[in-house]
Amino acid sequence: MDQYLEKVRFLNCQNEIRIYFFLLICLLSSCTNYQDSKTDEVICNSEYDKELDKEIVTHPDQRPYYPGGNGEMLRFVFYNWKDITEGKFQPYLESELIISEKGHILRKVIPNKDLGQYTLADKELLRILDLVPYWKPGICKQKEVASKLYIKINF
Repeated sequence: MDQYLEKVRFLNCQNEIRIYFFLLICLLSSCTNYQDSKTDEVICNSEYDKELDKEIVTHPDQRPYYPGGNGEMLRFVFYNWKDITEGKFQPYLESELIISEKGHILRKVIPNKDLGQYTLADKELLRILDLVPYWKPGICKQKEVASKLYIKINF
């Protein structure tokens, strides 16, 4: 009986993880352009990153995205996801990425956590992001730019 309950818990955990990534894709598709409502001029806010020694656009005209769109991203995630089980439920997954003007991930972190605090789900998310060959970079004023992308999935 205990083995049966363990298997049911394991299968429920797998389904929760798949739901997490489906919500991730939905979040990526809901990103919108940032424009100043007083003028038609697009404002691309940026900040200087000392570690990377470059300007990073925080609100590009077009955010970085996975080639082929969210459906392809979803297929990629499901294909590469390794099933994990973890005793503690995590109410959300989030990651902060910096995508270069060439589409490569320059940095990926879990915000507000030190490396030692990463859960198995956090590590799996970062592992899958490592596998992404490239992203379509953010665009600001019709120019490809290095930009930030936040991914957050609430449960």
